[in-house]
Amino acid sequence: MIPVFADLAIALPDMRIELLDMLTQDNRVGVRAEVSGTQSGPLMSIAATKKPIRFAIHLLPRTAR
Repeated sequence: MIPVFADLAIALPDMRIELLDMLTQDNRVGVRAEVSGTQSGPLMSIAATKKPIRFAIHLLPRTAR
Protein backbone atom coordinates (compact mmCIF):
# COMPACT_ATOMS: atom_id res chain seq x y z
CA MET A 1 0.00 0.00 0.00
CA ILE A 2 1.23 3.52 -0.76
CA PRO A 3 2.30 5.04 2.60
CA VAL A 4 0.02 8.07 2.31
CA PHE A 5 -3.00 5.78 1.86
CA ALA A 6 -1.96 3.75 4.91
CA ASP A 7 -1.94 7.01 6.93
CA LEU A 8 -5.33 7.96 5.47
CA ALA A 9 -6.78 4.55 6.36
CA ILE A 10 -5.84 5.15 10.00
CA ALA A 11 -7.11 8.76 10.05
CA LEU A 12 -10.30 7.99 8.11
CA PRO A 13 -11.45 4.48 9.03
CA ASP A 14 -14.67 5.02 7.02
CA MET A 15 -12.72 6.43 4.04
CA ARG A 16 -14.46 6.46 0.68
CA ILE A 17 -12.62 7.15 -2.58
CA GLU A 18 -14.80 8.15 -5.50
CA LEU A 19 -13.15 7.94 -8.91
CA LEU A 20 -14.27 11.01 -10.87
CA ASP A 21 -12.16 10.83 -14.05
CA MET A 22 -9.52 8.59 -15.58
CA LEU A 23 -7.63 9.39 -18.78
CA THR A 24 -5.03 7.25 -20.53
CA GLN A 25 -2.45 7.94 -23.20
CA ASP A 26 0.35 5.54 -24.08
CA ASN A 27 1.88 4.49 -20.74
CA ARG A 28 0.42 7.42 -18.76
CA VAL A 29 -2.72 7.52 -16.67
CA GLY A 30 -4.43 10.56 -15.15
CA VAL A 31 -6.79 10.02 -12.23
CA ARG A 32 -9.01 12.57 -10.48
CA ALA A 33 -10.78 11.37 -7.36
CA GLU A 34 -12.43 12.60 -4.19
CA VAL A 35 -11.64 11.24 -0.72
CA SER A 36 -14.17 11.57 2.09
CA GLY A 37 -14.59 10.23 5.59
CA THR A 38 -14.67 11.06 9.29
CA GLN A 39 -11.33 12.14 10.72
CA SER A 40 -11.06 9.75 13.66
CA GLY A 41 -7.25 9.77 13.86
CA PRO A 42 -4.38 12.19 13.24
CA LEU A 43 -3.97 13.36 9.66
CA MET A 44 -0.85 15.24 8.53
CA SER A 45 -0.15 16.51 12.07
CA ILE A 46 -3.79 17.53 12.63
CA ALA A 47 -5.36 15.89 15.68
CA ALA A 48 -8.56 13.90 15.21
CA THR A 49 -11.60 16.16 14.92
CA LYS A 50 -14.37 13.54 14.59
CA LYS A 51 -15.72 15.74 11.76
CA PRO A 52 -16.41 14.72 8.16
CA ILE A 53 -13.78 15.83 5.66
CA ARG A 54 -13.59 15.77 1.87
CA PHE A 55 -10.73 16.58 -0.50
CA ALA A 56 -9.61 15.98 -4.08
CA ILE A 57 -6.64 13.92 -5.19
CA HIS A 58 -4.94 13.91 -8.57
CA LEU A 59 -2.57 11.12 -9.62
CA LEU A 60 -0.44 10.94 -12.76
CA PRO A 61 1.30 7.56 -12.60
CA ARG A 62 3.12 5.89 -15.46
CA THR A 63 2.53 2.26 -16.30
CA ALA A 64 5.23 -0.20 -17.34
CA ARG A 65 5.71 -0.61 -21.06
